[in-house]
Amino acid sequence: MVYLVLGMHKSGTTLIAEILHKSQISMVDEYQSNLSYEGDKYERKTTNEINKELLSVSHSLVAVDQNIQHTVEQANKIKQIVADCEKNNIAWGFKDPRTCLTYHIWKEVLPSHKILIVYRNPYQVMAHYFNSTRRLDKLIFRSYKALKMWKKYNLLLLDLIEHHEAPIFVLNYQDLMSSENILLHISEFVGQPLYDARDTKRYKRQKEQNLLYNVFEFFSGYQARKIFSRLENYKSYI
Repeated sequence: MVYLVLGMHKSGTTLIAEILHKSQISMVDEYQSNLSYEGDKYERKTTNEINKELLSVSHSLVAVDQNIQHTVEQANKIKQIVADCEKNNIAWGFKDPRTCLTYHIWKEVLPSHKILIVYRNPYQVMAHYFNSTRRLDKLIFRSYKALKMWKKYNLLLLDLIEHHEAPIFVLNYQDLMSSENILLHISEFVGQPLYDARDTKRYKRQKEQNLLYNVFEFFSGYQARKIFSRLENYKSYI
């Protein structure tokens, strides 16, 4: 079985990939060893590189056209990646937030697969970008772009949820970090026991940037909280 982890950047995709990988589901290429939040972030390099090639961008906040086209050469690269992973693993997968933008290409090649979607309160996503610089101009620009991209990614996820063909598990990151039973629900979806890689102490130390978020929301054309509310309606657990 193949497992895809989808979600906006800074929304918990790395943690889900870590849980799966430590549960004997291969989420990275065999030669990768520097696996951590600061290292390879549990991203399979081959899938990550082809996604960047498809999008022609590498930075997470660069706007891209969601109607991605691909060449025959790129399609063959994807087929080879899938074939190699199928050959070398019983259960495998990959996480890359950019797959939210390229899934329509991957699904044409992937064998039977399941999708784990993780979404996160935009307050907390913005906080990561807000704290990444001390310069006020960059701080405002990155925070604004983060909220804009949060909306784009999660609208794409909603479209996938509402028109999906593969089995999908929809998860709120906050629930993952605060609920004792949530891992059991994910385990039932995956079909095997899962390793608990959560660090709840680290999560509690993270701060939200509510004030800045509310300012951007005021000038927003489509409110993020509406998108968040729609995602909440699709959670795969009670």
